[in-house]
Amino acid sequence: MILTTSIRLPSEFVGPVKILTALGLKLQEQALGHYWSLEGLEKVAAHFGQIWKLLDAEMSRPEDVYIPSRPWRCILESAGRILRSQAERKRIFEHLLPFFAGGAKNAARKLYKEFKAEGNPEKFGYLLNVAEQLAEFCTEHERMPQDFFEFQIKPEPKRFTYTLAPDDGAEDGQAIKYRLEGNRLAGEIKLPVVPEPRSKKDWRWFSFSQL
Repeated sequence: MILTTSIRLPSEFVGPVKILTALGLKLQEQALGHYWSLEGLEKVAAHFGQIWKLLDAEMSRPEDVYIPSRPWRCILESAGRILRSQAERKRIFEHLLPFFAGGAKNAARKLYKEFKAEGNPEKFGYLLNVAEQLAEFCTEHERMPQDFFEFQIKPEPKRFTYTLAPDDGAEDGQAIKYRLEGNRLAGEIKLPVVPEPRSKKDWRWFSFSQL
């Protein structure tokens, strides 16, 4: 089963997509900084449903650039998914600490068994990954980390992911509209056309029909 497909962008998309990428990374970094604290990650961990709804309620759209509401939500959703993965990593880190005297693999194995017994199994490889990172910290510093934020630096996304889940669907989308025409995907996507958009006219719809 093919789960993802790479496509070559039409040439006229390249410039606007680069602008969106730069803008999106900047805004995602701001969102990650806003929630990179004990209170912030606890809020993220406690929120159910689409994570952009939490971020949108607590963060204002930037004043120095114009970004439409749906692209803003899509960027927040992508940032929120990174935050959720870090909140989960923090949970694993805290559960590992009591088991860590016997080394990384032993600690991961014990935690794996505990989670499985509680009916909340985790992939062993994921637990081992966190345990090995903890072991590296202990080797380097000759002590356990004081907390998760000493153990894990704030993520700095180097690749931009534009998650379109918060948009309004194929027909009513305000960030993307799409349809199948035979075996091809056709539609329109809204992209910025200047590096620092200031108004609605700095965004426009780009059509595609050859994907």
